[in-house]
Amino acid sequence: MGNYFNKKILSSTSSRELDPLKASSKLDVMAEGTLRDIDKQQISEKINSAFAKIETGFREFHDFAPCLLNRQRELEADLKRAQDRLRQLTREHARQTEHHAENISSTNRPSDLERKYESFCAYQRLDFTEFLRSFRLTNSKDKWTEDYKDAYVACIIFERSYEAARSLRKAVLSTPLFGEQSEKGTITGVRVNIDKNSPIRESLKVILKETAGDANQYDVSSLVEKTLAAISEQEGKDLFGGYDPIILGTENLKKYVKECCSYTWKLVCQTSAYQIEGNRNLAQGKRFNPLRHQACSGSTPTSHDVYIHAVIWPGLLGPSSSVIRKAEVLLGERSGS
Repeated sequence: MGNYFNKKILSSTSSRELDPLKASSKLDVMAEGTLRDIDKQQISEKINSAFAKIETGFREFHDFAPCLLNRQRELEADLKRAQDRLRQLTREHARQTEHHAENISSTNRPSDLERKYESFCAYQRLDFTEFLRSFRLTNSKDKWTEDYKDAYVACIIFERSYEAARSLRKAVLSTPLFGEQSEKGTITGVRVNIDKNSPIRESLKVILKETAGDANQYDVSSLVEKTLAAISEQEGKDLFGGYDPIILGTENLKKYVKECCSYTWKLVCQTSAYQIEGNRNLAQGKRFNPLRHQACSGSTPTSHDVYIHAVIWPGLLGPSSSVIRKAEVLLGERSGS
């Protein structure tokens, strides 16, 4: 009996000596489980935080999406307008390039004519106004007569010569290819109209342009006679009132008219023809436009409601009525202003 109990004690004692290993293993398992729970919680928190950020981002995008779409539409509309404007400017530039394209061998180049317009105003016109001043019958105290009448007369003569040149060019281009034929007792009209865009008409334009710049190939005597006749018959005493009547027969007047006709003939023979804006084609009561007109020296009305009293020197207009040189004008104020 004693041995039996001793064995049990020893057996239980040895088994208890092995329990710490099992206990240690259990503790490790429990610790590992606790760490896993902590990791899971951290991961879960990170996932929840990420989802919260994503949700916030989606909410902000949803709130700002209409603004972004509207801004995109505005930018697309601006881009379309810019593209349309670019195409328009490209077409306009192409047209201007076509109009202003020069042949450097030409005797009637646009650039030369435009420079000549400035010098003509500064020299030929000035010389003629000095000549006119010497033919005044009396010294007038009237400011218009004293300061502007001479320049106005020079301007009207220039305008008349331009009209004569333009009329002649139009007549040349509209002349039938075959003239009217007639026989005694019967009249048979044979006329062939030249289309405005026909090769014949275009060839005539080129011929007129090139010969206009060569003094050996054109004679402006007929234009001079027509201009002098218009000045004498249509302007008459109104234009030359206050001057000695013998001025109409002077060589200096004829010289100035010839210079005007020679230059204006070159202007109208350009392709496209230059235009002028002067007294003859200015609407009555025309308002002053600083983009097309410049006030002559001493013409300073106090009112803003001003109109053009007279053109002292015509403006030069190029293709599509583009302003090359502004008209020099004398300003006036409307009655009651």
